Amino acid sequence: MATASPTPAPAAGTERAPLLEVSDLSVTYAAARPVRAVRGVSFTLDRGQTLGVAGESGSGKTTMALALLRLLPSAARIEGSVRFQGEELTTAKWGRLRAVRWDGASVVFQGAMGALNPVRTIGWQIREAIVQHERGATGVRRRIEELLDSVGIPARRYEAYPHELSGGQRQRAMIAMALACRPDLIIADEPTTALDVIVQGQVLELLSGLVRESGIGMIMISHDLSVLADTCGSLAVMYAGEIVEHGPSRELVREPRHPYTGALAAAFPTIGDPESRLAPSGLPGDPPDASLVLPGCPFAPRCPVVMDECTSAEIELWESDPAHPERRSACLRVLGDAPETAAGRPTAGFVANAASSAGSATNPSRDPLSGHRAEEPLR
Repeated sequence: MATASPTPAPAAGTERAPLLEVSDLSVTYAAARPVRAVRGVSFTLDRGQTLGVAGESGSGKTTMALALLRLLPSAARIEGSVRFQGEELTTAKWGRLRAVRWDGASVVFQGAMGALNPVRTIGWQIREAIVQHERGATGVRRRIEELLDSVGIPARRYEAYPHELSGGQRQRAMIAMALACRPDLIIADEPTTALDVIVQGQVLELLSGLVRESGIGMIMISHDLSVLADTCGSLAVMYAGEIVEHGPSRELVREPRHPYTGALAAAFPTIGDPESRLAPSGLPGDPPDASLVLPGCPFAPRCPVVMDECTSAEIELWESDPAHPERRSACLRVLGDAPETAAGRPTAGFVANAASSAGSATNPSRDPLSGHRAEEPLR
């Protein structure tokens, strides 16, 4: 099972359940041909930890996140286990589940303009969450104004409607709403979508600061590996509804152990290298049909370094670095079939070659986190 990052051991004689423990989570949508959107996802997250989830559109990121709080439509069948603060949520009654939402765990939904009610003021919408979970609460308006200030929105905007706010302010209002009931876990689904880079940086810094200061847990979903590497302590890469690689975010982006992760990291252009902008990028083909049973590795049809065994062998998350047991990859090559180092373990070279073969603009001297060549100063 993949874990978000090392968790300090509890004091002698005491045991504390992880903030969130997900085991073998699967989601299937009912249809003429049932669609398996999430397949056997497992991870743990503790207080003060951040987990980034990356992958192409349709890889199952949002479905997985919404399944944690059972926010999916009735056509979705959820299997597996989701334990929040030791309590099983997949079988919880609706009354208990409603109490956990917002109060224990909250969501920053993708696309604030679509998630906010256009005919209610920002203050009214934040107040609704508070009064529903804290009956008889006093000083609510002052509390909301302080909350707005804390996310960078002037308190006077309490009476503003969503269309009267900028895109960045709407996203901040969504974050304020998610924090209204002081939750222990925040799930942020593409929180910087459609924001310019300056506002994006402000929102990411705000979320990171909340984790540091409040000790809450956070799951952040994004297509941008560099954003997740800068914001999250650990990273899980999803493909076809499965986690294919997991580990400390910066190490995973700099030295991926799965060809798919390598292709994602290599898709960023190299700043200062005009030729990289003209080089073809991306992977050929499309993700597999989620209604099909997928034997072997689901990435095999698109993988430029596929082996015969990949199409039939049972794939799981294997330890990919003996020095860092938290690093895991769902690739047969980490078992020893890849080029080896002097220590006899696979190197990351096959991943870089895989990305290059797939047509990605790779540059061995480029820093995948910043997009700059290693020898160049940042400008």
